[in-house]
Amino acid sequence: MLSREKVNVSFPDLTEIQRTSFKKFLYEGLGEVLSFLPTITDPTNKLELEFFGQEYRLKFPRYSVRRAKSRDRTYSAQMYIPAKLTRTGLDLHDSHVSIGAEYVTNSQNKQKKYKKRMVFIGDLPLMTNRGTFVISGTERIIINQIVRSPGIYYKQELDKNNKQIYSASLISNRGSWLKFEIDSKDQVWVRIDKT
Repeated sequence: MLSREKVNVSFPDLTEIQRTSFKKFLYEGLGEVLSFLPTITDPTNKLELEFFGQEYRLKFPRYSVRRAKSRDRTYSAQMYIPAKLTRTGLDLHDSHVSIGAEYVTNSQNKQKKYKKRMVFIGDLPLMTNRGTFVISGTERIIINQIVRSPGIYYKQELDKNNKQIYSASLISNRGSWLKFEIDSKDQVWVRIDKT
């Protein structure tokens, strides 16, 4: 029988895990990933571009969440990281001086001229307080999904005539899944699942 009592049920905050994970990404993971940006050298070895990913900065979002929705914009922050462009092989007698650049003399009596500036990398979509993203004015949410682990899964069933039917599913990391079946007539069937 069903009860007529009223019971207050509190639902868990299903987006809390995503919000916590995104905060951790912003404060720890992003700097760690950007620190692996390689130094770029031109073919003549005279110019070298070095990035300092741990020192990245995010600019306050241009639009509020509400305004981004109404104007079909993305709720995002502009991301900047410091980069240093070094030019080597200058003669000490070179009188060309650029404002904002520093010169350093090395042991081979060559100068290195470098400039360190904040460089715009791109826009980083931000998560709202509700755990959603606003992309081109549309609010979107990431839905976690349970996926079967790659491997072989064996199954044993009874058919209509109470005879054993055996099957094995081969689930790969990428590509199609294969299902092998042995029917009641002892025939082997292979099916390809194109998911």
